[in-house]
Amino acid sequence: MFQAVLWGLLIFSLSLLVFSSKFSHVAANHYPVRLPVVGHLYLLIRHRYLHHALACLSDCYGPSPLLLYFGSRRTLVVSSSAAVRKCFTYLDLNFTNRPMLLPCIHLNYNCTTMITLPYGPEWINLRRFAALHIFSAAHLQAFSQLLSNRLCVLLRSLFRGGGEGEGFQQVDWRWRMKEVVLDSLMEMIIGRRQKGEGNELVRMIDEAFQMSAVVSPEELLPWLSWMGARRQMQRLEKELDAQLQGMVDEKRGERAAEGDRKQSMMDTMLDDPHYTDTTIKAMVQTMLLAGTDTTTTTLEWAMALLLNHPNLLQKLHGEIEAHVGHGRLVDPSDLPSLRCVTNVIKETLRLHPPAPLLVPRESVADCEVGGVALPRGTMLIVNAHKLHRDPELWEEPMQFKPERFEREGEGKGHKYVPFGCGRRRCPGEAMALSSIGLVLASLVQGFEWKRVGEEEVDLTEAPGFTVPLGTPLLALCKPRDAMVDLLAQL
Repeated sequence: MFQAVLWGLLIFSLSLLVFSSKFSHVAANHYPVRLPVVGHLYLLIRHRYLHHALACLSDCYGPSPLLLYFGSRRTLVVSSSAAVRKCFTYLDLNFTNRPMLLPCIHLNYNCTTMITLPYGPEWINLRRFAALHIFSAAHLQAFSQLLSNRLCVLLRSLFRGGGEGEGFQQVDWRWRMKEVVLDSLMEMIIGRRQKGEGNELVRMIDEAFQMSAVVSPEELLPWLSWMGARRQMQRLEKELDAQLQGMVDEKRGERAAEGDRKQSMMDTMLDDPHYTDTTIKAMVQTMLLAGTDTTTTTLEWAMALLLNHPNLLQKLHGEIEAHVGHGRLVDPSDLPSLRCVTNVIKETLRLHPPAPLLVPRESVADCEVGGVALPRGTMLIVNAHKLHRDPELWEEPMQFKPERFEREGEGKGHKYVPFGCGRRRCPGEAMALSSIGLVLASLVQGFEWKRVGEEEVDLTEAPGFTVPLGTPLLALCKPRDAMVDLLAQL
């Protein structure tokens, strides 16, 4: 529907442009022609994904920065390390705000979550709370223990489902990963695992990420509100809010009736009268959305890439066998020694960053980047997908080569930004890396993995903020002979 509307607007805009004197001027400067009404939106029609379209534009019109107009919205696209460094060091304070996009308004409590809040006292307070009560060393250790407990449940289920080692069983990798990550997050957030709401939560989280990734017509051309994107977001907003309010009310009831003081994240916020129900729900939603889909999507990409490179899968197992053995399960304290596991995760994040365009920012004052003058209110998009595949920055950038990170300093600086950078860099980076490493290492330690068929796993992308695999990953596994006795004891 959006493409049909764009084609109609394109024909209309071209008709206007024929009678405009701007055409020869713009074309002579070798810069994308800005059409009336649609701006540069017509350049996106041929591409299914925005990060691919912007990468092609950078290839065509030279290195970033590239100033574009998406309808009425002025946007600077950067995909070079020099421009990223300029934006997030010298100009970081100027790019600390988020643009008021429809998903930020309707799926983030009117831009009041930690991800979407404007830079200021409220954001600093939430960031400080997260640093002290979610991402501190003690809380990360506690979360790792929760995750380890859930992994034991998963390992036991896979072991028993496989007939105690007799042959391979098929595993829905995506669902299994979401289940274990969501259960662990729920225990950290509210003090218990999911109940019957688990499947519904996963559905809403998936839908929220899909809506956040799609360029909404009425976002860029407000007079196209009849297309209904806002209404869909408002519907999901109500569903999510009802689910989250139910969690808050249930927790408050447990505390009143039983004196429950487990000191989960929600307990800590309920103890502080400064935090309203809306603030608590916004923080819970941030943790669920940012912690579930990004982690599980990265795990799915990692296993898909490993299944297409069985020699690397075997190398991972050899490293785990050498450092951990088969007398116990992998522990979070083992991860620093598992360099191959770490390199696989880093390379997966390079090729498939959790948010290929990061989270957009917006300038709070006039500035200049790479010779381009930017007035206040310009949206900034960092194309990490393009940056991570730049042949001037990476050797054989399209190849899956985890060993590249064995080189000293590789992945440092502003050429590798899977978690963003600057003041608004993702605070959950350490938790995400530890979680991905522990899950991947545990499953490789305990089981042999292979593809369902002879063909390589199809690495086609699907729409979504985190750009998951187009087809949910199915894999075959069976317990490793050396691990049967240990798995039988779980």
